[in-house]
Amino acid sequence: MEKSVANPDVGSDLRGVKELLKKHQGLESDLLTLDDQINTIVSQGQALADAGHFDRVGILKAVDQFNKR
Repeated sequence: MEKSVANPDVGSDLRGVKELLKKHQGLESDLLTLDDQINTIVSQGQALADAGHFDRVGILKAVDQFNKR
């Protein structure tokens, strides 16, 4: 996904631009889905940590990594 975002190609004709725009819209859709999933995981991890899970430190570390990414 990061490779797609870093692609400097802007298209050389109308057809190429439309294809790139379609790819971009698909990427945006994928990112929104991933954002929802990450937010769910972070919320669940935070709830486990707040509930006193035995691996609270590990869970909070993983939650922090999700938030940084």
